[in-house]
Parts: sequence; C-alpha cells; structure tokens
Amino acid sequence: MLSMHESIRIAKAYLLDVYADSPPRDLRLEEIERSEDGRDWIITLGYQSFDFDPSDARLRTHTLLSTSLRVPRDLKVLRVNATNGEVYSMKNRAA
Repeated sequence: MLSMHESIRIAKAYLLDVYADSPPRDLRLEEIERSEDGRDWIITLGYQSFDFDPSDARLRTHTLLSTSLRVPRDLKVLRVNATNGEVYSMKNRAA
C-alpha cells in the first residue's frame, strides 16, 4: 500500500511528464483524499494557469492599482492506485 506522500510524488511526476514540453509553474498540492473503497488516492494539484502572462502590461497596471493580485490557477484531479501507484485518471477541475 502506497503512503500518502508516495502517491503525491507519483501524481506530481505524472503531471510534469504529461506537460514536459511546457512544465507548469508553481505546482502545489491542493487536496488529497482516499476513494470511498480505499483503492485509490484522489489528488488535486494546482499550478499557475498557462493563460497567465506576468509580462502583460495590463497586469502591471492592475498590480499598481491593487494591493493584491490573484494569479489564476488550473487544477487537475488525479487518481492514483494505492497498491501499485498507477495513475489512471487525470481530469480538469474548476477553480
């Protein structure tokens, strides 16, 4: 049986491999839980949205006018088999 930490490592490695040509920035664990039947880890990973462009002039203007800036994030939900570590599902989740 894989530990929670091993499952997180596997999920992150899988996501980075899928997006190897354009790796996500600021990859973070958002949520983790066991499936109802206990066979899988359900892991939600978040990262800076690919659509976010920090060099955008409009963003710099907005930052000057605001004290906080919420950077858009994309979320992926991965199912990792708790026994053998196989990732067999990756889905988008609304932020």
